[in-house]
Amino acid sequence: MTSLRESDKSSSPSYTVRALVVIAVLLAFVGIALLLHGPIPQPLAYHEFADDRAFFGIPNILDVLTNAPFLLAGIFGLVAFRKAYGVQAKFAWRLFFLSVVASSLGSAYYHWEPTNFSLFWDRLLIACAASALSVAVLFDYAVRRFEHSMLIGFVTAGVGSVVYWKMVDDLRYYVIMQISPFLIILTLFLLTPTTFQDRPYFCYAIFSYLAARISEIYDHEIFTLTGQMLSGHSLKHVLTAATVLVFALMLRRRCRRHSTL
Repeated sequence: MTSLRESDKSSSPSYTVRALVVIAVLLAFVGIALLLHGPIPQPLAYHEFADDRAFFGIPNILDVLTNAPFLLAGIFGLVAFRKAYGVQAKFAWRLFFLSVVASSLGSAYYHWEPTNFSLFWDRLLIACAASALSVAVLFDYAVRRFEHSMLIGFVTAGVGSVVYWKMVDDLRYYVIMQISPFLIILTLFLLTPTTFQDRPYFCYAIFSYLAARISEIYDHEIFTLTGQMLSGHSLKHVLTAATVLVFALMLRRRCRRHSTL
């Protein structure tokens, strides 16, 4: 069985160029649309989640505790990836899983006491995870060079988007950083043959990501539909953890496959 890099050599570079052009156009389109839209301030009601129940002295207990699957998925990813056989973007994937572990703690801290101050640290760690994931996927399936430079650039942009929101109260650049991994993964999935062996995982990741976003939007409605047992925001945490777990399982499969070569 050939390695990922060797199998990619048989693919026409035109696929990669086309995918990168589409990614650039999509991100430019989103950026222009947000610029034309104007500033997006932090909604005053953002911190008013559907489930505000407290138990055992823990406020917003389910929104706090549902970060545990997120934490476990990140740790599983680090353990599954410890030898990194057959994986090109070693630094980016490790930073992604480390950021996931850290952001699970940051999110728990935020939901314990929802304020703009705690939200800043939560979003800072999420931006690092999103930036690292963007680089990991791009480097593994398209660019294959300048991993460290890309990582520094993306993480700097991600952190900068959160700092900009905190200073100016404008979420536009943070929105771009959040949706970048989704647009990159979707484009590579649709346009490049190099993702063939990992396509089932990409499908699961795309589905769970979209489900997480929908759950977040319909926080109160889901809380009502479940008889006030589970809110949409708590469900979003679980679905986001599932997305991370999908990537961890994908990398574990790849590492095991290449360790036997």
